[in-house]
Amino acid sequence: MSDKSPEQLYKERVKRCLDVAALRVPDRVPVFGPYQLYPYTFAGVKFKDAMNDYALAREVCHKFQDYFQPDLDFGPILAYPAPAMELLKINWFKWPGR
Repeated sequence: MSDKSPEQLYKERVKRCLDVAALRVPDRVPVFGPYQLYPYTFAGVKFKDAMNDYALAREVCHKFQDYFQPDLDFGPILAYPAPAMELLKINWFKWPGR
């Protein structure tokens, strides 16, 4: 655990990522994704379940963030909402359970 406040940790992460983008040497190599399906695999959750249960997907992603504490995140890129895609009758994309 760190003695630093969440705000201070955030500022350090932002600076780290901006330093890398500006080709400056950061205090350490930043860690970031995209992680694709790994948060669900890490939690032992089937991707089909995450696509159909938004609360479960959110919980899994938050636990992943808390555990690994990456410097930057793109969010759950592949966590498409299956119920919404069914409602829109999307047929150009295959997802688990369909």
